[in-house]
Amino acid sequence: MLNHRQQAFIYHYLSCWQGAEAARRAGYSERRAKQTASELLKDPEVVAVIEAEFENRRATAAENLERLTAQARGDMADIAAELGYPELREARDAGRLDTRTIRKLRFHPPRGPNERPALASIEVYSSQDATTTLLKISGDLEDRIRIVYERSVDEFFTAIISEFRGEGDETTLDRIERVIAVHQARNG
Repeated sequence: MLNHRQQAFIYHYLSCWQGAEAARRAGYSERRAKQTASELLKDPEVVAVIEAEFENRRATAAENLERLTAQARGDMADIAAELGYPELREARDAGRLDTRTIRKLRFHPPRGPNERPALASIEVYSSQDATTTLLKISGDLEDRIRIVYERSVDEFFTAIISEFRGEGDETTLDRIERVIAVHQARNG
């Protein structure tokens, strides 16, 4: 059976996740807090209570899915309207603004007691990041490109130039030819 200090240690450990700090908060000696915490975290009875409480606190897959779905469907216009700024909702409902792309709203504080804050800035989500994420999920984009080419450097650059001949722009061809010329000059 756990004593009062051990129960206090568990309570504080579950709030800060730092053994020595939890021991200090539970009233154990400051000087021995680290060692005491180490001992308590090896005690099977203490560990069992911590693990059981952790399991009770852990969100289920359904809870996580529900939270993510609410976040995905959330709309800054509805929040702003509830805070007394219906203009975004009106613009959205009129089809003038897709407010789901808004990441952050920043308001200046009011200048006078009866004045509403003026909108300072709107930060939007990156369309490139969203597109990249969607392509990764669909499997149409890989994170890494790996090229295996088992030839000499000269043969490699010569192959690149032959691929670009007639198809690439002249600046690209010029740059590649200069790289080859420098490489050949260095390696004789």
